[in-house]
Amino acid sequence: MPKLWGRASSSNVQKVLWLLDELGVDFDRVDAGWSYGGNDTDEFLEMNPTGLVPVWEEDDGFAVPESHAILRHLARSNDALWPQDPKSRATVDRWMEYSSTSLQPAVTKLFFAKVRRDPATVSPSDVKHFLSGLDAQLDIIEVKLAT
Repeated sequence: MPKLWGRASSSNVQKVLWLLDELGVDFDRVDAGWSYGGNDTDEFLEMNPTGLVPVWEEDDGFAVPESHAILRHLARSNDALWPQDPKSRATVDRWMEYSSTSLQPAVTKLFFAKVRRDPATVSPSDVKHFLSGLDAQLDIIEVKLAT
């Protein structure tokens, strides 16, 4: 049975969990990373030398680290998710990259300011600025989805 290594609370693991559910793939999940540890073992570092989750491990031991690499690898089995036409595939790639280079950083700034840091150390103007940045990224998606 293939395995997904990573804790379910990781946003990068959640992306992969969502796709696995959409595809109806059976797999085992192994809690790893952050408070679970296990990502500094020789076994894990052989699969991903960076020690980060997620890692997708197939039955034959083939391992794919990095959430977007895993998504692309898994989506290749479904033409609706990973089209054969190069231009259509480039559109899929574009939005996948947008999510990691533009949207996710905006979410992360706000998340750390509101959840991970002591509220006394975060200025309201910073929170307002981070929220404005996230709104701008979400507006881009809204315009595209409207068409």
